[in-house]
Amino acid sequence: MFNAIQELPEASGAKIRQRAAAASFWDCPLLEDRACSMYTIRPIICRTHGFPLLTHYKARPAIGYCRYNFKDMSVIPDDAIIDLDSINRALRAINTSFVDDLARVPQLPERLSIAEAILAEADIAFKS
Repeated sequence: MFNAIQELPEASGAKIRQRAAAASFWDCPLLEDRACSMYTIRPIICRTHGFPLLTHYKARPAIGYCRYNFKDMSVIPDDAIIDLDSINRALRAINTSFVDDLARVPQLPERLSIAEAILAEADIAFKS
């Protein structure tokens, strides 16, 4: 995400970093006028929010979704369902890689908000 922010016009990147510096954990500094300013590279939580998610509950497949997104559908198409178990396996692999790299930046906390990640990436890049 940091590279994408770096490629924005300087004023746009500065606005995102200013919103990130002022954001609470739950505020998204990428939102501007109720729209995502980085929509094409938005985080995975933003990509999946409200979509049908396939999980397993008591060893049985279960699909949870926001009913507002599928008001007039009696059946949800298979290609609209996100297999959360597959995503979680990929995220575990990414996290393992991230944890392996923590020796490079040991000051990062275990969990970061989007705002904190933007600011941390900027700080690391400027120190390099």
